[in-house]
Amino acid sequence: MVVVFLLILINRITTLWFNQPQFCPTVEWSRDAITFVNTSTAGISEGDIFIDANNTIYIAVSQKKQILIWHENTTYPMIIGRDDWSLIFSIFVPNTSEIYISFSDSKIIKWMASTNTFVNITHFQQPCRDIFIDIENHLYCSLYNLAVVVKTSVNGKTPMMIMAGITNIAGSTPDKLYGPSGIFVDRNLDLYVADTWNNRVQLFSSGKNIGKTVAGQSSSDITIALKRPHSTALDADKYLFISDNGNNRIVASGPNGFRCLLGCNGMGKQPHQLNHPMAISFDVHKNVFVYDAANKRFQKFDLQIYSCQNVPVTTRILSYILPS
Repeated sequence: MVVVFLLILINRITTLWFNQPQFCPTVEWSRDAITFVNTSTAGISEGDIFIDANNTIYIAVSQKKQILIWHENTTYPMIIGRDDWSLIFSIFVPNTSEIYISFSDSKIIKWMASTNTFVNITHFQQPCRDIFIDIENHLYCSLYNLAVVVKTSVNGKTPMMIMAGITNIAGSTPDKLYGPSGIFVDRNLDLYVADTWNNRVQLFSSGKNIGKTVAGQSSSDITIALKRPHSTALDADKYLFISDNGNNRIVASGPNGFRCLLGCNGMGKQPHQLNHPMAISFDVHKNVFVYDAANKRFQKFDLQIYSCQNVPVTTRILSYILPS
């Protein structure tokens, strides 16, 4: 029994389809980004990015009704899509053989690589602003207009459960949401929600319907002011990375508190600036990709390896065990 339990535990811990790098406390990225995809490829108003553990990059080009796929070391993307699609809001890739896609017409479909076919999964009451699949294969959906986050099975056949918020009742109390956007579910099944119009990020511990503000001015902890946060992600040490959409920057927590990481010089279209950033993703080399929505481009900020070279080993270890 002990061996079986350990095997289940190991599988649960290691089954990740996306990258959650570990960083030193002084980590930095290049000030100027490289444009990975721009308007000439993507005439976009909505879009998303997902980078899997094989370093395959998936970019949703909403207005062109396409998903572009770059495998490691390839120059030109593979393209999947259909002319009858509505706008793409979100994508999630739980393994190399399928892509889950959320649309503005409230549908969720799955693309099967083995047969190059699309399968209807489910249809929600409202569009999913973001989707996420946890390590137990539950599909989460942030229903922006209904002020809730719900979950179902990946085949869409189990009844929906409300995981955060109260249906059709927006608010700023710990049990409510107002325009939930980006969602992230960690290995403990704790749910993080970018609560856009409350200017905060909420943490709903597994099985709890009362949230705690972990980023935003209303937090009881030392934090940072946010303006319409759109997406959130965790690194390997459970530090938060947030696309602070209304402030045109990417911010993150760490052992020394929150700080601005990218786009810290105000709104603009220069390589060091962002204009209403939305999705964020890490590649296997710890570079950061950002969907810079109003500039209609996907930006890549390269990791500055030297930024961690002079950090004492003891400092790095302490930074990993101190609470965020």
